[in-house]
Amino acid sequence: INAVEAADIILIVGTSLQVYPAAGLYMYASLDTPIYIIDPKDVPVRDSRITHIKDVATKGMETFKNLIKSAD
Repeated sequence: INAVEAADIILIVGTSLQVYPAAGLYMYASLDTPIYIIDPKDVPVRDSRITHIKDVATKGMETFKNLIKSAD
């Protein structure tokens, strides 16, 4: 929880946020912390901070890297 609270960016890979307690950790991020989820399945969570990269981890990480580079 402390690591999530202090994070500048949250990256979640390979989960559709359905297994707790880990699935709820992102909720401890501050309201201005962007959250990226890489998973080919739908993510049943509505949160304006979340960007869902709907792909497998290897391809999704490339997309994530490109998104981060373009944000700088």
